[in-house]
Amino acid sequence: MNSKPSNPTYIKLNELEDEMALNETEINVYGAVIEASFPYQTEKSYVVTCKIIDESSFKAGEYINVLFLAREFEQLPIIQRKGDILRIHRGSFGYFKD
Repeated sequence: MNSKPSNPTYIKLNELEDEMALNETEINVYGAVIEASFPYQTEKSYVVTCKIIDESSFKAGEYINVLFLAREFEQLPIIQRKGDILRIHRGSFGYFKD
């Protein structure tokens, strides 16, 4: 039996903090890429980072950093250009701690 909802709810980027306060373990968002790194390899994984925005990101400089980690290069998203649309399904959200 599958305990996942059949119709996931996608939230706006400006609602991520509210979802985190509700202790949501998985989030679903869409966003347009405004900047992306080339894939690179670390000691244990492959990595791509990017910045995304959506219709709730109206202020200049307002974006979300996204970090994709994968065991194999082929599992990473292919981000070809600025403006590509990313769908993040069952992602996790958190703050980087310096």
